[in-house]
Amino acid sequence: MRSEKSVLLAQAQHNRGGPSWDKSGTSLRDARRMLRTPGTAPKRRTDWAFRLVATLLVVLPIQSLSAGAGVRAASSQLRATAPPGPVRRISSHWAGYVAIPRAGAFTAVQATWVEPRIRCDRPNSSVAFWIGLGGATRRAKGLEQIGTSADCSDTLVPSYSAWSERIPAPARPIELPLSVAPGDTITAQVTAGDTTVTFTLHNVTTDEAFAVETPARLLDLSSAEWIVEAPSFCFQRCTTLPLAKFGNLTFTSTTARTEGHIGTITDSAWIHQRIKLTTTREQPAAVPSVLSADGRSFSVRWQGPHRRRGHHLR
Repeated sequence: MRSEKSVLLAQAQHNRGGPSWDKSGTSLRDARRMLRTPGTAPKRRTDWAFRLVATLLVVLPIQSLSAGAGVRAASSQLRATAPPGPVRRISSHWAGYVAIPRAGAFTAVQATWVEPRIRCDRPNSSVAFWIGLGGATRRAKGLEQIGTSADCSDTLVPSYSAWSERIPAPARPIELPLSVAPGDTITAQVTAGDTTVTFTLHNVTTDEAFAVETPARLLDLSSAEWIVEAPSFCFQRCTTLPLAKFGNLTFTSTTARTEGHIGTITDSAWIHQRIKLTTTREQPAAVPSVLSADGRSFSVRWQGPHRRRGHHLR
């Protein structure tokens, strides 16, 4: 059974930059929210709701990020005009890498990963793997992201799915009609145009591809991200879910694009920052590796909680 992905309640919207974000950047409230009634297992979307969402989708062929790709420059309304501020090295939600352009704004981001098999030894644990634009700095006003998830139900049953989300947005985020299973190779891309944003995901293993182009008057293009995340459960207020035991995940072919320029995470046209996910010693963490020599790949490792040592009486 698949859980319902990325549902935002009106009273629990992802906040704009300010005190509710990490003091130096990364959002305290997760980018991919989950809506469930407490104590229930994940629920599959109803067929009629899915068909309604499907009527709003525009199916496009998947494109690779290349120097010749037809990515239109973002309008002046969307361009970063001032440094967006620093990004925290430690986050309670995100693990991975963030890139900040030295000038201008990003127009696309891309990566490939292999969906890991999770071990469900903790009820309602969850983990999300995604790429995105915006949302990483204290001045960020939104986030555009696409990725996959692995969730454990309250009965320790694993499920896997794909999704996309734009924050803030009036419509609910979309669970993609693609099958995802452990071992599947996934390629994802987010591309910003003048007045639209396109989310593209390709399951290379099954050769299923899907893309949606949505109108977007305002976008946050101040950063590019490659992230493993501990999602949140939101019902009136949001609580971080236990990070599911995913083992190790490697992002490859990581690239980003600004107007007229494409590069890897280590490109000199932007500043990059590694982020470690950690909360308390009693909770799991996620630790990113150093980048490969060419700046195109890195891994994120699940790290178990620190166990308290018992005191033995003599």
